[in-house]
Amino acid sequence: MGILASIAAKYGMQILGVLALIGVIVGGYYYIKHTGATEQHEKDMRQLEERNQNEKEQSDILLAEARAENAALKAKHEKIYIGVLTHASETIKTTQYQRDAAASELRKLRQRTSAAQSNHSTGSRETGISQSGVGGTGSVICEVSPEEIDQRLEVARMAELSLIASGFIRQVAVVK
Repeated sequence: MGILASIAAKYGMQILGVLALIGVIVGGYYYIKHTGATEQHEKDMRQLEERNQNEKEQSDILLAEARAENAALKAKHEKIYIGVLTHASETIKTTQYQRDAAASELRKLRQRTSAAQSNHSTGSRETGISQSGVGGTGSVICEVSPEEIDQRLEVARMAELSLIASGFIRQVAVVK
C-alpha cells in the first residue's frame, strides 16, 4: 500500500478537487433538469386545467341547450298527444252515441217487422220481408238480426278507431 498512499498524499487534494468539481457539475445538471421539468410540468398542468374548464363550460352549455330542446319537444309531443286523446275521446263518445241511437232504431225496426210479420201471410214471412205500410206509406222493411246489428256497430267502431290512429300517426310524423 505504499505506492497508493504516496500517490494519494501527493495528488490527493487535486483528485478530491476534481471529484468535487465533477459532483458540482453533475448535481447542477440534474438540478437544472429537475427545475425545468418541474416548471414545464406545472405549465402543462395549468394548460390542462384551463382546457378542461373550457370543455366543461362548453359541455354544460350544450347540455343545457339539449335539455331545453328536449323539454320543448316533450311539451310539443305532450300537447299533440293530449289533443289526439281529447279528439279520440270526443269521437268515441259521439260514435257511441250514434251507435246506441242506431242500435235502438234498428231494434225498433226489428220489433215493428216482427209485429208486422205476425199480421201478414206466411209467404211474406218466408222471404223475410214485410210489406206492411207503416203509417200507410207502403215502405219495405227488412229484418236484421241482433248479431248483424252488433257486427255492423263493431265495424263502425273499428273504422272510427282506425281513423283516429292514422290521424295520430300523421301528426307524429309531421313533428319528426
